Amino acid sequence: MWSPYGDKDDAEGFENKPKYGYYLAGIINFPLKNNYTCVIEGGFSQKGRHVEFEGKFNNSTYYFIDAALLLRKSFKFNLGKNIPATGFFNVGPHISYWLSGKGTLGSVGSDGSDYTIEFVDSLDADNFEFKTMYLVDVNRWLFGADIGLGMTAPIKKTQRVLVELRFTWGHTFYGGRSSAFYNWVQFTDNNMRANEKILSLTAAYIFDFDLRLGKKGHSTKDKENNRKPKRKR
Repeated sequence: MWSPYGDKDDAEGFENKPKYGYYLAGIINFPLKNNYTCVIEGGFSQKGRHVEFEGKFNNSTYYFIDAALLLRKSFKFNLGKNIPATGFFNVGPHISYWLSGKGTLGSVGSDGSDYTIEFVDSLDADNFEFKTMYLVDVNRWLFGADIGLGMTAPIKKTQRVLVELRFTWGHTFYGGRSSAFYNWVQFTDNNMRANEKILSLTAAYIFDFDLRLGKKGHSTKDKENNRKPKRKR
């Protein structure tokens, strides 16, 4: 992922570099008509930003709870002879809640100094602790949109593998132009007016469950009851 600034003026003197992370989630699919599916996702992710400025760097790691609601359109095709597969594309909103974070700050080429992140509504100079990055009045709820393209292939009757390439376009800025504070006189990367742009590759193992089994069992029982001979009076 990378975190571009909102304006060109915000990005002047700063270089954003890619930051790697991960996303662990559970998926529930609800089939609809005409090969459409409603997909609900929920899980935990590690994201962040890596910024270099004036010979220094700020490498931040953030932790989120994530959720997505996607509308998926599927189509059938064959990977090879007797190898059926299902392709799909999906789109929908994505929401994240910012839990916590940490990072490393220092001169380029050095190991830097580690810090932890603390969210505050306002900065209190009397309680300013060393090795703590204070994020003042930032947006802990982040909203964006997902668009993805992928495929599933069957392994067993009720088990499939899924591969998807997805792009997440974040709309909410982390904060403002003066949202980050650190107890280091040379620290200037306090501009949090940036949002998320994430390109992800997902691999999943899917188990299919038919929630209509109970209904089918009830119908079978009704049929058996109807087959019982009626007593003659």
